[in-house]
Amino acid sequence: MKLPWKKEKDPIELEKEELARAWAVEDLNSEKRQALIERYMALDSQQLEHEKIRAEHGIDGKTILSNGVTIGLALLTLNYEKFDIVRSKVANFWLRRRQ
Repeated sequence: MKLPWKKEKDPIELEKEELARAWAVEDLNSEKRQALIERYMALDSQQLEHEKIRAEHGIDGKTILSNGVTIGLALLTLNYEKFDIVRSKVANFWLRRRQ
């Protein structure tokens, strides 16, 4: 079952883990190790760019708060208007009643 709060590892993250394990067993000065590190850095920069794009288009707490306050004020205004109309109608009928 796919739960929204459980983060699954994306293919970039899995490949980065494989590269990290591979360069850990290589010699310190080998060319293959340098190639693995360069590939890791390229994947890391790509992943950071994807996260930056997601963060730019995401909904943050400030947006949720301001929209919630706006909706709340609109509902309170509508509620007040509804009861104000009812109160004015009742007052009008009460004042016009026969005594």
